[in-house]
Amino acid sequence: MRDRLAVVGPRLRGGVSAGTAVTLALALVATVFGVGALGRVTKVYDGNTWLWSSREAQVSRVNAQSARVDLRQPVSDARGHRVRVTQNDRYLILHDHVTGRVTSVDLKSLGFSGRLDVGARGDFRFVLNDKDAFIIDRRTGEVRVVNPATLQPTGPALRLPGPLVGGEFDDEGELWVASPGQGTAIGVRMGDGRPVVAHTVSVAKPGRDLALTVLDKGALAVDRSGRDLVKVAGGKSRKVGSPVALAGATVPDRTNGSLAAVTVPPAKTIVTIADVLGGGEQARATPLGDASAGTVVPFGGKLYAPDRDGRRVRVYTPGGEQAEVISIPGGRGGLELEVHEDSLFINDPGGQKAAVVTRDGDVKVVDKKEGPSTIGGDRSREPSRQPSGDPRPSDSAPPAPPTGSPSRSAPPAPTTSPPASRSIPPIPVPSTTPTDSTAPVGGPPGAPVPVTALAGDKQVRLSWARAHSPDAPVDRYNVTWNGGSRTVPGDRLSTVVTGLTDGRTYRFRVTATNRFGTGPSAQSEEVTPTAARPAAPTGVTAAAQGDNVTVRWNQVSDAEEYVITATNHAGGADYAPRTWGDQPVVNGKVEMRITGMPAGRWSFTVVARNATGGSSGASAPSNTVRVTAPPPPPDTNPPPDTTPNPPPDTGPPPPEKTIGPPDPGDGLEVIPVDPNEGPDPIDTEPGMIPGHPPADGNP
Repeated sequence: MRDRLAVVGPRLRGGVSAGTAVTLALALVATVFGVGALGRVTKVYDGNTWLWSSREAQVSRVNAQSARVDLRQPVSDARGHRVRVTQNDRYLILHDHVTGRVTSVDLKSLGFSGRLDVGARGDFRFVLNDKDAFIIDRRTGEVRVVNPATLQPTGPALRLPGPLVGGEFDDEGELWVASPGQGTAIGVRMGDGRPVVAHTVSVAKPGRDLALTVLDKGALAVDRSGRDLVKVAGGKSRKVGSPVALAGATVPDRTNGSLAAVTVPPAKTIVTIADVLGGGEQARATPLGDASAGTVVPFGGKLYAPDRDGRRVRVYTPGGEQAEVISIPGGRGGLELEVHEDSLFINDPGGQKAAVVTRDGDVKVVDKKEGPSTIGGDRSREPSRQPSGDPRPSDSAPPAPPTGSPSRSAPPAPTTSPPASRSIPPIPVPSTTPTDSTAPVGGPPGAPVPVTALAGDKQVRLSWARAHSPDAPVDRYNVTWNGGSRTVPGDRLSTVVTGLTDGRTYRFRVTATNRFGTGPSAQSEEVTPTAARPAAPTGVTAAAQGDNVTVRWNQVSDAEEYVITATNHAGGADYAPRTWGDQPVVNGKVEMRITGMPAGRWSFTVVARNATGGSSGASAPSNTVRVTAPPPPPDTNPPPDTTPNPPPDTGPPPPEKTIGPPDPGDGLEVIPVDPNEGPDPIDTEPGMIPGHPPADGNP
């Protein structure tokens, strides 16, 4: 109960309305006492959604009611990259499509908690339900459950006939994908701690070109080789004929509500089904004025079509004409539309602006750089340089406002006289960077995620990844835990904390500091020191083929899981430790297969961990193997074409909503965040886990 209440506190500080707070409280009571706990997922909205900004290399938490940013999280090693954000009320998963690095953020304790490297050549999708995280390797068809905090596997994988398309949850808790090779839609659920196939439904002839959008219940399959739209729910299907051929059709990953939309740019048409959940409506065509438009997203009974030039979203009524155009000032291409928390978010990942649309069609501006605070560190100054390869569009955005005075940029001059407005007072931003104008400008390091904690008798061995710090070398790492802290030199990536209490649960946090300041924290998983420890693994060997490595070792009788650490003897790339459970055992040998290893000369050590968390000593290192990177395969999922296109000649333009600074008379208000308020009010002692008292019973 205490853990559940702990989740609510940060939401209320994030600016939710009083009505939302009551809704959260009622939903919490219903969950605690079992109402709906095993049935349909109740839709509860806290008004917070995270949006990515590539130029600032950060995610910004946006409150849908106020359209204000109240937290910003820097991700220093992803500047200029495409990053997909997956989120629920407890975790963020950030998938960098350029490097293949995946990191998780624990929103309860506000810190980086896990890292996984999947490589940049695959087709991976990460999805969250209310408890677990799923990795879908759409190229091979593998579906694996991982811990959302650590991103480590929690059980065996499910093998489906790949390649796959789709991959989202419906409101019934079923994960839907489609296998074009088999012509089936597949529903996956959790069973006995592992993903299992719940439904397999034929939707087309094997080998047809399929697309899939997941509905509130079931999914809608699109046969792009013909004209069939197939609604799937449970084990049943219903076919609806399209008025146009569906070649080249696209659909959103997730469709919310009863209105479904299929974008068919070659036919300049949007195909809609008005009652896709009820099944009482046939498909109809809506003219699409822009043949180069992005994927249309239905919301609130309307159709929202992003232009490929990244500056406008055209709004249509089903079966009708354009109703209006929403203009995003300073758009840089590749607008992303997503329905989340009962609002439509229009994000310009390459620019400073975004927008929030209500179901009534009201539009509010979002300035993603205005946030007054960051998680675990401050980035009030921009780094002095960009990493190599950072795109610099020629029409660069205006410079950021001065430190301490973030404000909304002025929109393009309107064609009609604007109403009188008053300026919004700036929100002060706390800064730990030098204020001397002659001082060099740079940024603090990133989070040294992941932090691996191995419990022993009254001690914990900690190790962490090297923090990304392009502007200056890391001077030191700062480690905090319940009852103490420690400073470790910047060239060391491990320490042993002794004098702890057996049976007491701890969490450790590590931050990196360079001459420009201290970066955000990376935190360990929960760890409990214990005198009960398994024996160290023996007989560790490694074999490599290309960028795949198979590590084997002798099984340890009382081990529940193993932690594998890789060392690159050629220098260069690090590789985060992997935790492995439910692994296959062949002739007494445990086997782990690692895919997508960076090139280099690698050896491996293994630590065994028992059911109580006790960890063995490290094994002797394996033999050294040479890993080589194979040539990249053809990119079957290229990024969207963001080349500006001239607007088509569709007659008189519809009315246009220009998104700019809100007039104070529109009811918006600045919601300050107290910079002195801790990120986790119930985690009062660094390292201690809420709800886990010490062994002696003292708080």
